[in-house]
Amino acid sequence: MNQQTMVQSFGSVAAVLVGNSRKTMTICLSFLLFPKPFSPLYVWGGMLVLGGLTGSAYMKAREKGGGKGGGGGGGGVGGEKVVVRPVAVEAEMRSRQ
Repeated sequence: MNQQTMVQSFGSVAAVLVGNSRKTMTICLSFLLFPKPFSPLYVWGGMLVLGGLTGSAYMKAREKGGGKGGGGGGGGVGGEKVVVRPVAVEAEMRSRQ
């Protein structure tokens, strides 16, 4: 499964989590196969990354909940949907009109 499909299917947080998990496994295997000094800072760094991803997933789920004070609205004037496009796409759309 390529990265774009994974983001579309499961979301960006899950894709980043899988990517970081692969890197973490590579580092762990490196420590097992090629012994080197170990520092508790490695553990703290991993916990910070995991905590950041968990917090990001929590905030995203909270915004999608649409509860009191949550997101989920149209975000535009009068309930219209705001669409953000890259500049190149916007220029191409204008040239077609």
